[in-house]
Amino acid sequence: MAVTLYSQVWKAMAAPISHLLNEPDDDERNKLTLKWRDQLQTQLNVILITSALIASVVASSFTWPEFEPSTDPLGIVLTIVKALWYGSLLFSIVAIASAAQLAIALSRIAAYSTDLEFTRRMLASVDPKDPAMPTTRVSFPKLWMWQIPAMLLNWSINLYVLGVVILVYQAACNLVVQHVRGEAAVVLVIFTLALIWSIGNYLFSSVGLYHWVGQACEVCDWTALP
Repeated sequence: MAVTLYSQVWKAMAAPISHLLNEPDDDERNKLTLKWRDQLQTQLNVILITSALIASVVASSFTWPEFEPSTDPLGIVLTIVKALWYGSLLFSIVAIASAAQLAIALSRIAAYSTDLEFTRRMLASVDPKDPAMPTTRVSFPKLWMWQIPAMLLNWSINLYVLGVVILVYQAACNLVVQHVRGEAAVVLVIFTLALIWSIGNYLFSSVGLYHWVGQACEVCDWTALP
């Protein structure tokens, strides 16, 4: 199921690109290219803002009282959480750098008189026999390049949430050791229910979204994919 979902995600991203590359009418092809570029610019702006917010949240989380060394005498749990959060912070920063780089590249491409053709060349595969001639096939490496900021942002959020989960359960275990079982039970029950509800709805939205998008895109010609 995971492989199928992953495949649907990439198909959903490649569908509009395949459409604009294979559109026979020049005017319509230019309209589709401009629409794709504008939507990508909006996506990059959202990633820039969200990544900056995530980075600030991660950085401030290191000051939480639960992060004091006294809460973890052996230091194992806090070391794991630190590693996860440092990874999350790194992913957020690189997502910002990558999104900014791509947004600037789009702005510079727009300055060309042949900007729409230039944009399509940044999406299409190259004919091995004639490197100067783009094909109507979507280039997977180029598609991957445009999606790097979104992927980094997703992994940043995943690592941060995983660190929070470990830290909260560590705090609950400390309450049990200190014989404050009533408070520990409240923390475990409420947090676990919130965790199950949050992850359950997130997975439902992710699986449902790309499953239904994949169904809607079945009319597309996926032979254009490498």
